[in-house]
Amino acid sequence: MKGVSFGVKQGECFALLGVSGAGKSSTFNMIVGEENLSGGMCTLDGVSVEDIYKRPELLVGKVGYCP
Repeated sequence: MKGVSFGVKQGECFALLGVSGAGKSSTFNMIVGEENLSGGMCTLDGVSVEDIYKRPELLVGKVGYCP
């Protein structure tokens, strides 16, 4: 995906829809720290996911992910 920007409010549930190969799984994998960011930035509750990679316990209670 190129130029992706979105926000999700606390308590909201959301999904990404698109054709095969569009980058949906890669986007979620970057959000939860399974893959390094390929560019740009991502924050969860004001904390950079790059910091969360080092401290995955910071995700507890913030993100639920069902691939």
